Amino acid sequence: MDSSIEEAKTCPITDIKVISADEVKASEAAGYTVRDFGGQKLAFSRMTDNKPLTTMKLTTSQPCLHPYE
Repeated sequence: MDSSIEEAKTCPITDIKVISADEVKASEAAGYTVRDFGGQKLAFSRMTDNKPLTTMKLTTSQPCLHPYE
């Protein structure tokens, strides 16, 4: 197996986005992994130029507070 693929599996996630079913092929072509999340699709990547995510909360309900206020 390609060593760059193995290295990518151990890297932290650097980007996450919620996408529609129409965006799955394009996201996968860009190196994202796509998973079902409720009625949506969740795409994540370990290969973007962003810094690693350190905190995240996913929910299907509306948040009651803005986390930065």
